[in-house]
Amino acid sequence: MKKIFFILALSLGMMACESDVKFNNPAFEAERNYSTSWKANEFSASVNQGALMITATDGVEVLVLRTAAYEFGGKYDLGIVASNRAKLVHDLEDGKQLIFETGAKKGSGYVEFAPLEDQVPGTITGKFVVALRNDKDSVVSFQKGIFYRVPMEEAK
Repeated sequence: MKKIFFILALSLGMMACESDVKFNNPAFEAERNYSTSWKANEFSASVNQGALMITATDGVEVLVLRTAAYEFGGKYDLGIVASNRAKLVHDLEDGKQLIFETGAKKGSGYVEFAPLEDQVPGTITGKFVVALRNDKDSVVSFQKGIFYRVPMEEAK
């Protein structure tokens, strides 16, 4: 009898846990500066003349990842050529902005697109890692970055 009660209680407990699980679909998130979670509440992707731009914001900061082209399964280094870059704009309370970016000898990272079989039409999925610098040589970094089924639109 105790075994039946235990199994029943365990089953009910597992069902209660299942209702607490939330999936982020679509999603754009990363680990920031090796310590905190950064999660965008708005994001989109657009293609203009073959270049892909993914924009994400948490309401205070806007992170933009740009590649000159994109191929599913491809990996694009950031900070080496000007056409593949990242930019982070942080809005301050006084209306000013802090700008961090990659560029020639300034920041680094990569964007890697998931293979075709992991993509859903009309969206883009992949991962990223980026270290961005500002004019004062301060660094903001994002590790374990993912973008999952971010809606994609063609620029007009």
